[in-house]
Amino acid sequence: MKNKYLLLSIAIIIIAMNTVGQVKGTFKDPRDGKVYKTVKIGTQTWMAENLAYYPQDNVKYIKKNNYTFKYNHIVKNGSHLCYYWDVYNNGSEVNSITFCYDWESRTRNFSENTELEYPCDKLGFYGICYKGHEYWAYSDMVGGYHKKYPSIDALANAYAEEYFKGRWGGANDQTEAIYGCVAYDNKQENVKVYGYLYTWETAKKNCPIGWHLPNDEEWFKLINNIGGTITKDNWYSSTGNAGDKLKEPGTLHWNSPNVTSGNYGFYALPGGEHHNSGFRSIGESGFYWSSSHNSRFIFYYNANEININTSQFEDGYSVRCLKNM
Repeated sequence: MKNKYLLLSIAIIIIAMNTVGQVKGTFKDPRDGKVYKTVKIGTQTWMAENLAYYPQDNVKYIKKNNYTFKYNHIVKNGSHLCYYWDVYNNGSEVNSITFCYDWESRTRNFSENTELEYPCDKLGFYGICYKGHEYWAYSDMVGGYHKKYPSIDALANAYAEEYFKGRWGGANDQTEAIYGCVAYDNKQENVKVYGYLYTWETAKKNCPIGWHLPNDEEWFKLINNIGGTITKDNWYSSTGNAGDKLKEPGTLHWNSPNVTSGNYGFYALPGGEHHNSGFRSIGESGFYWSSSHNSRFIFYYNANEININTSQFEDGYSVRCLKNM
C-alpha cells in the first residue's frame, strides 16, 4: 500500500513539474478579429499559435525589366482605398502610381451560410464580393474570375502585381514580386494551421499592439523556464529536451516519430520555410524568427534540441509573438 502511495506521489510531482507556471488564455487581434491561444510560462506570455496576420503593405516591391515598383503607403477616405506606389528606373525614382478603389459601390456582402456555387454574381471588371471572411475577385487583372483572397489587401496587392505585368514593358516580360509574407505553397488553407511565413523585416513590425517579436534572450529565457540550457558550438543549440517540451505533441502536423517529453502548451508547429527557390520542410521543421540579428530558432520532428543560427533577411519563417512586460 505504501508503495502505491509513493508511486502516486511521484506521478503527481512529475505532472506538476511539467505544468509549472502555465496559465492558458486567449487574445483577440483587433486588426482582423482572429483569436489566438496564449500560454504563460514562467513570467512570459506567448502566443500558442503561429501569427496569421496579413499586413496591408505585403507586396514590398515588384521588379520588371529595369523598373522597380515599391509600395509606399495606403490612405482610406470614406469608401475609397488608395494604394500609393513609387516607380524607379535603374535605382532612380521616375514616377508614382496610385490605385484607388471604391469598395462599397463594388462590393456585395453575403453571410457564411449563403448557398451559391460562387459567393456572388459577376459585378464587372473590378467586381469584388465578400462572404464571411473571404474576398472573391471577378477580374482578368487578378487571374480570372472566382479567385479567392484572405483580405481586401491581399486582393489589392494581386491587382497591383498584375497591373505592372501588363505595363512598363511587354506583357510577357518577367515580373518578380517580393512579398513580406506568404502562405506555404501559396495555399491559403495552410495559414489556418501554420500561419504565414514572414521575412525578417515584416516579422519585426507585425505583431499586434502590446506584443512583439522576441529577441534571442527572450527565447533563451523560455528554454531556461522549461529546464533547458543553451550551449554554443559553431552556433547555439539547446539541451535538456527543450524542443520536445515546446513542440505540439503527436503526429497530426509533425512527421513521425515526433516523440515529446512534456506538454507546456507552447505547441511549436512544423510550418516549413520559404526561399527564393521555393518552399520546403513542412511537417519536418518549424523555423521561428528572433528579432536579434535575423536569427532563427529551429525545431525538428526527429530531434529534441532547438538549433539557433542566422538566415537571409528575405527568407520566410513562422512568427510567435511575445506579450510586452
